[in-house]
Amino acid sequence: MGTPLERVPRADAREVLVTSALRESVYGVAAATDRRLVLGGPSARPAAIFAPSQPELGEGTRAVGPVATWHEARWQWDSLRPDDVAWALSFALGPGTTTAADGTAWRHVIAPDDGWSLPSFTAEEVVAPTWHDRYPGGIVRRLGIVGGSAPGSGITIAANLLFRGWDMGTGTGIMVTAEPIWRFAASRLWIGTAYAGTYDLGQSDLAGTSELTAWWLGFAASIDNDVELEHLFDFAGGAAVRAERGERKLSLRATFEFADRDLLDDLATGAARAIEIDWASGVRAGETTQAYGAELIWPRAVLAEATTRDGEDGRLVADLVWRVLADPTHGSFVAAVWNRTAAYAGEES
Repeated sequence: MGTPLERVPRADAREVLVTSALRESVYGVAAATDRRLVLGGPSARPAAIFAPSQPELGEGTRAVGPVATWHEARWQWDSLRPDDVAWALSFALGPGTTTAADGTAWRHVIAPDDGWSLPSFTAEEVVAPTWHDRYPGGIVRRLGIVGGSAPGSGITIAANLLFRGWDMGTGTGIMVTAEPIWRFAASRLWIGTAYAGTYDLGQSDLAGTSELTAWWLGFAASIDNDVELEHLFDFAGGAAVRAERGERKLSLRATFEFADRDLLDDLATGAARAIEIDWASGVRAGETTQAYGAELIWPRAVLAEATTRDGEDGRLVADLVWRVLADPTHGSFVAAVWNRTAAYAGEES
């Protein structure tokens, strides 16, 4: 076991540079950064928390060499663009496949890695123009995606990460600003009998599908890679081996406001369903037709719990908890993201 982590919040937000197109070639050996992330809100510097387990150095004192200890970070994206979605999911699940969708547009298909591996990345927290705290060996432990129907509400991501070591960095990275922000109000939700294995932005990819967008109030999904400090000691070069760790856990909750119980009773039969959340931005990413957008698909899920309460005008508000299962063909989760970036975490085309 490593030293217990101290959770020390930063007093202010800061920018974070990361490796994006490629993973670290050797776990924990810093790689060159190429992307600048915007965390914590559209007008705020990144609200990142790096919690070193190293001893305090004292006021005004600073180490100048590498510090090989574990660090924890909690990152949040309050304004989410396709680039953020693809980066976070690629490092949380393992790199996917990328396909030229339309001229300058690319489609990234990301699903959980079947092996016992995760790509690692390097992050640099920008303290000042010439002062970067560099943290190699970044691993996404847990990731949550949340959206709601409040006016102006977007889709947000929060992630818990572990890093191995610290030193000084001088990296750079571009910031993606031209992409549209994912708004919940522009999203659609379908529930069907099975996932068809396609990626059609703006329309359902499910068989036997029913669109429930009109009744949809919000959702919360999570990915837990079950990575703890004792697992990190077993990591090897490249894609790190997660020896003796538990299984990845996925969860999904959704809230609806129904006019009556008919739809709820239909969902509560115990039959396995496929669920899809789709966002087509309407902003063109390709040369002729392809728009920026994203799809989140759970190929097989069973309603595990339904809590109801009274809504407005006699409506029924239902909070539904789904048990995410593994489909024999398509697995437990599939995401597709469309934008103008060619690859994340070393995707294979």
